Amino acid sequence: MLKQVNPYQIFNILPSPCLVLIPDAPQFTVADCNCAFATLSGLPQTAIAGKSALSVVAGEETGAAADILKAMHLALEQKTAVQLDAFEGNENLGTGRFFDIAITPLTDDEDSVYCLLLTLTDATEAIAMKQQAAIDASELKNAALLMSQVQEMASFGNWKWDIAQNVVTWSDALYHIYGLDKAAFKATFEGYRELLHPNDRERITNRIGEALQQQQDITFEERIIRPTGEIRYLQSWGRVQTNHLGQPVAMIGACLDVTERRMNEATLNTERQRRVADVEQQNKQLNEIAWMQSHVIRAPLARTMGLIEVYRSCDADDSERADLITQISDSVWELDAIIREIVGRAERV
Repeated sequence: MLKQVNPYQIFNILPSPCLVLIPDAPQFTVADCNCAFATLSGLPQTAIAGKSALSVVAGEETGAAADILKAMHLALEQKTAVQLDAFEGNENLGTGRFFDIAITPLTDDEDSVYCLLLTLTDATEAIAMKQQAAIDASELKNAALLMSQVQEMASFGNWKWDIAQNVVTWSDALYHIYGLDKAAFKATFEGYRELLHPNDRERITNRIGEALQQQQDITFEERIIRPTGEIRYLQSWGRVQTNHLGQPVAMIGACLDVTERRMNEATLNTERQRRVADVEQQNKQLNEIAWMQSHVIRAPLARTMGLIEVYRSCDADDSERADLITQISDSVWELDAIIREIVGRAERV
């Protein structure tokens, strides 16, 4: 059989700091406090009794004091418990500490309030966690914004394909690469496949199918067609994600727009081909010059040399010698013309 319990003993051993207040509004004088409150404030229980509630928990002139006073009046008038969240205590309760406060009216047999029970719950850690969560959320939002900006600047975007739901999710940068807004994209694998160049669809579908079957990372180049008809080249990567049974459930990956690089490569290839053609043409011209040097120039040179030898060795009259001189002169002029042509061709190479 339980012995009769003294309510004061229960009040005094409650773990939450409590005050018993006289309903003498607006003073709300402290009639008593429990040991937990005395420990929190660092004051003896006798030093707390007789003071106003506001002077003990919040200070008379603070913003929190007005809220607490309003809550005590409300509890007294409506005879119902009132909750007040996260007020900052005064120096009695420790600077920088926050508390939730509950004000509960106690009534007698005639339903008259004979006291208010003010209970404090330390919310400092919860407030700190909430503030840190807000900071973390802000930093995460900023990081996401920065990542989005970096991806757009680098023409780089990431994606995810939920295989079971057949839902494709793109980063904002990837929408920019594809030249689409979110409302225009059919966010399914089939919707993605429609954006591929017709000549690439079967190849890319097979590559993805092989990756899912073998559960291996893949790298591939793909061509996409924007709504404007423009073709873009993407270097893409993919990784298969599996569940606890080893079954593929999703793919994640990224795409890098390499169109400019491909265009530059095409330009370089064209320039390289042009230079090769120029070199081949130069070689052809040089071969022609070499042929002229080795063949065309030999005839007038040999003829000139022969005429000179005849002129030296023959016993001819003046008219015959004059004829030989004329032939030698013609051969020399012919040789000069050939040499000039060779020089002109060489200068044009």
